[in-house]
Amino acid sequence: MALLGLHHVSCLCGDAQANVDFYVGKLGLRLVKRTVNFDDPGSYHLYYGDGRGTPGTLLTFFPLPLLNRGRGGAGSVTSVSLAARPDSVRWWSERLEGRLTDDGSLEFEDPDGLPLRIVPIAKPPLPAAWPGLTVPPEHALGAIERARMETAAFDDTRWALETLGFEELEDNGEVATFGLSGGGPVKTLEVQRSAGNRFMNGTGTVHHIAWRVADDEEQQAWRERLSKEGFHVSPVRDRDYFRSIYFREPGGTLFELATDGPGFAADERPEHLGESLKLPPFAEPHRAQIESALPPLTLP
Repeated sequence: MALLGLHHVSCLCGDAQANVDFYVGKLGLRLVKRTVNFDDPGSYHLYYGDGRGTPGTLLTFFPLPLLNRGRGGAGSVTSVSLAARPDSVRWWSERLEGRLTDDGSLEFEDPDGLPLRIVPIAKPPLPAAWPGLTVPPEHALGAIERARMETAAFDDTRWALETLGFEELEDNGEVATFGLSGGGPVKTLEVQRSAGNRFMNGTGTVHHIAWRVADDEEQQAWRERLSKEGFHVSPVRDRDYFRSIYFREPGGTLFELATDGPGFAADERPEHLGESLKLPPFAEPHRAQIESALPPLTLP
């Protein structure tokens, strides 16, 4: 029983169209699912990834236009890094307003202020191609390389990560790096000791981070194990494209364990992913009302 790496990172944003324009038009990701927040069907839930929506490539967003801008801090994921070929980082630096760092990475923000990085990887996971790619294929972004979270309870957070199968790879006294199966792309999590930064919920922040489990059986085994360890774990939630359980690590960051399947082709053909609004069965009878309340979206 082992976590397989990152599944997705879910974030809050303001304007849905600006979000699509940036992640599809600017970063070259594919909108692989246009659906609603299952807990609030009056608002979108947008999924971006590679051409197939492969777990580990997925960034998802809940657009909430009336929400104020937030700020990352203790008890949250504070940045997300995307993998690219080393010779692509300079190309991205010319395309985006960002800052090149000493380690060759590019730091930048999305329209809502979400901190992002493009990290050079010698052999990044190759993203599944798709006909609507808006950047040259040789510069296409690969998987989520790693994420960084912040905690004011480092020892307790470390215990939680070790319970989940992470091992501590290095620690410079400010940031510790943890990995699954030795780390690497989609299997690395940085944990920053809090310097008193308080998390403020709002747009431009991460709602939760999700880790992959192979199937329902493993997910249930994890649920039982985590419950025995004292975590308050949610019941299994059916998200149509995967099934999820949720819990908070001791520092306050919301974690999810998500299955790989059924996948995003469960309700539309792979060549048409993200082109139309898909609703969960319980919301389908209210489609007309939901569609009238949601702003229209145009793909770049």
